Amino acid sequence: WDDRIFEVILDFMIGQRMQRYVVERAGRLLAMLVLRAEYGPFPHRVAAMVQPEMRGAIENDLLAFVRQELARFPARELRAATNSAHPEFIAALEQAGFTFASGLTLMALAL
Repeated sequence: WDDRIFEVILDFMIGQRMQRYVVERAGRLLAMLVLRAEYGPFPHRVAAMVQPEMRGAIENDLLAFVRQELARFPARELRAATNSAHPEFIAALEQAGFTFASGLTLMALAL
């Protein structure tokens, strides 16, 4: 609880909202999404972790959910962090219009 309270206070002070979402089935974690939505001038950020057996099947839905959630916030660039071990997420990002912004781990989309 202490960490969460500190995070809420920090979010308020710097004008952002950190949100975490999980996808589970039968009590088993299938994916986790971390979304940092910004009220200020900084880009929104997202990161997704997907169980290997779900890769390729859920990434587009996760991105659609992110865009739906961000509709409540000011329009900003959306940056997604990923790694080369998750090519399905990279492919979903590219399909959604993201471009490589920094090496192979940061992709961006102007909203």
